[in-house]
Parts: sequence; C-alpha cells; structure tokens
Amino acid sequence: MQQKNQGESTLERKDQWQEQQWSGHPFIRAPFPTLPPVHFHPYSSRAHRPRLTTTLWEDENTICYQVDIQGTCVARRQDNDMINGTKLLNVAGMSRGKRDGILKNEKGRVVVKVGAMHLKGVWIPFARAKVLANQFNILDILYPIFADNPASFVYPSHFRHFHDASMMSPYQAETSTEAKNSFSAVKPYSNDFW
Repeated sequence: MQQKNQGESTLERKDQWQEQQWSGHPFIRAPFPTLPPVHFHPYSSRAHRPRLTTTLWEDENTICYQVDIQGTCVARRQDNDMINGTKLLNVAGMSRGKRDGILKNEKGRVVVKVGAMHLKGVWIPFARAKVLANQFNILDILYPIFADNPASFVYPSHFRHFHDASMMSPYQAETSTEAKNSFSAVKPYSNDFW
C-alpha cells in the first residue's frame, strides 16, 4: 500500500512539473498542446519525389512524359495517353513471363519494336494502365505520370533560361547541355508539399 502511494506521489510531482512547464505558472492547469496528426506522403521530400521529364518521340511525332523509377523509365504519350505497359510492369517487379502473359491479352495494345530502349515495349491504354498500377500497388510511386494533366508539372526548356538561377533549388536546376526537344521539371512546387 505504501509503494502505491509513493508511485502516485511521484506521478503527481511529474504532473505538477509538466503543468509548470506548459502553463508558465504553477497554479494554472494547462494541457499538453495538441498537435495535428502527421501524414506522410510518399514523395514529401524532393530527394524521393520522381522527376517528370518529357522527350520528343520523333518516329511517332509526339511528346512523351517520363518518370524514372528504380532505374526503369515509364513513359506516357501526350497525344493518346497510352502508357508503356512493359516498363510499367517492370516497376512492379514482375517476372518476364507473367508480364508478357498479361500484356499479350490487352485490348488496344500497340507493340513498339524499334526506337529508343525506354520507348520499346507494349503500349496500353491509359485507363487499363491505371488499373494495373493500382492492382500491383505502384500507382503512388509513379506519380505524376498518372496525373490528369501531367503537362502542369513541366516547363518548356527554353523558359529555363529566363529564370534566375539563384531562385531555383539544386533539385530544379538543369544543365545547359539538355537536348533542345526536351522539357524539364523546373516548375516550382507549392509550399503544400513541405
């Protein structure tokens, strides 16, 4: 019984000390401040956020939006919104056999055998690609390739020269040797992300 009383008195003293610390006055009882819940977004820091770039696919006369994830470049065509399903499923870590089995039965697929390596593969419609990305839990890591308007994440590279370099973070800065036909993700993000 005496041990219980000693434990209670220790807790009471601790409570009194905490009251003094938070309220600034020993006679005013103030609760601990309530902090809002912390929500972590998978790309809350720039180091982990995939960078959206674009390139001109000259053979098809269209621009492609690209996100590089785990060394695999997943592309989306600007003209018809088709996505390279081969690269999409590679990001999911799928075996070649399973990937090819899924893609061979896709309706509306287009097989590209020539051109740049990141553009070769089986291209599938946007809606189906989004379903597959969701099914294999890679939709979030491919952001912003599945955004409604991915063009809002890029500026044409010739605008880059008009920006004051001191206003850009190292993440946004680009080299001057970038190809003339490419676009860069130099559009500043809103402060909502950090």
